[in-house]
Amino acid sequence: MEKFANDSRKDAGTSRAIPSHGRIFTLRRGAATLLSAAVILGSPILNSYAAKTLSPVLCGTSTVRAEEEVGQGEIEELILRFYTNILGREPEDVEMDYWLECFGNGTPASQMAVAFYESDEFRARKMGPKTFLKSVYAALLGRTPEDSEVEYWIGIMDNGATKFYVLSQVIGSYEFNRVCAYYDVAQGGYRSDHIADKNPPVSAFVARMYSLCLDRRYEQEGLNYWVKTLLNQDNGGLEVAKEFFNSEEFLAKESTDENFVTTAYRVFMDREPEKEGLEFWMQKLSSAEMTRNEVLVEFARSDEFRGICENAGIMGSTKDPRYLYPEACGILDQVGWDLRSAYDWSVGITYVRSSLNQDYGTRYLAHLGFTTRKGNCYVYAATFYEQAKALGYDAHHMVGYVKNRYGGLSPHSWVEIDMEGTTYVFDPEFEQTKPGRNGWKFHYGKSETWMYAEYYRLN
Repeated sequence: MEKFANDSRKDAGTSRAIPSHGRIFTLRRGAATLLSAAVILGSPILNSYAAKTLSPVLCGTSTVRAEEEVGQGEIEELILRFYTNILGREPEDVEMDYWLECFGNGTPASQMAVAFYESDEFRARKMGPKTFLKSVYAALLGRTPEDSEVEYWIGIMDNGATKFYVLSQVIGSYEFNRVCAYYDVAQGGYRSDHIADKNPPVSAFVARMYSLCLDRRYEQEGLNYWVKTLLNQDNGGLEVAKEFFNSEEFLAKESTDENFVTTAYRVFMDREPEKEGLEFWMQKLSSAEMTRNEVLVEFARSDEFRGICENAGIMGSTKDPRYLYPEACGILDQVGWDLRSAYDWSVGITYVRSSLNQDYGTRYLAHLGFTTRKGNCYVYAATFYEQAKALGYDAHHMVGYVKNRYGGLSPHSWVEIDMEGTTYVFDPEFEQTKPGRNGWKFHYGKSETWMYAEYYRLN
């Protein structure tokens, strides 16, 4: 798949009917960003707000029926409305009879709407976003969208959501519920299964990269590609940003150092650069003290970018050790970035007998060791494991048992590191509690070490 393809043709994908909460309302400018708005659409919180707000997007008085009007509409009218506003034609007699039979058998109106919008006949009409919105409002709600509604939904789609995400929200709205009640048909539900709609904040993150780095709107195929890598955690925010900055399209702009740094501020900090900051990073580049990619990494470590990634619900990085193991990196900065120094630091932890075990999780155990430098074998192993991972080693936090002096088995924890096809054992707690013994880089079964049993890799 082309990462930066210019083919904007969208694959319709598949869908499934589900219960829906969605009532949709107008977000007044300044009330929330589009990215955060995407998080709450369709939530019970939004439902409560929609019931109270003075200007809900999909609670227009033109189509919401009074209770006494329930079941008063002619179903043929609704079917005709779908055909004329979605397909641009009137139904044939056989088509009208088919849908009348479907509704008579309990088919929900949502199923009919999705079938129409996913049909080849509709796709052939190649509606733009505004025309699509008018079609959805006319077919499902029987009215024309207000300018504020059009602006809102265009903003949502500009931030990565597909037309089917919009359709799902209209289908789940209270206004469509009342329309269905008027015609005495089931409302049903629908959730878009398009990759870009699975997590709207992630799509908004990627759409923002296209806008800020490439100065253009995303193409659907490219957006889907990057969203998928983020959702699968193949990449984090930093890795995706670096791909955009190193793309042929961006490099073809031949940005000056000033333009490059300015773009980095916009992407990673969501703001314009201050004079001192701009001059600082430009000097780093002009003096060749840092490369552009090294500057990007430093920007990605900022609190601002961490916040952007947290709001999108993505990892800041899947590869940068300072993102993944910040406490371990802090120790390595002190003792040196080499495996032996890391191991010696963990050996120096003060042993404390405790009930801590693998159930607390490697991250918690490591944090405890880094902040107190006290703990049992699980803490020793966790701190060394995270330092080894930060150094780029294929390390694994191990849990299992060792034979004790009574001939039984005692729970224990240590580290394995795979090096050039060979697995080595590193046991810092063994070396600390058994003075004169070696816990550094040995094979299982080595004399004067523990006899390990029933062990497995925790991660």
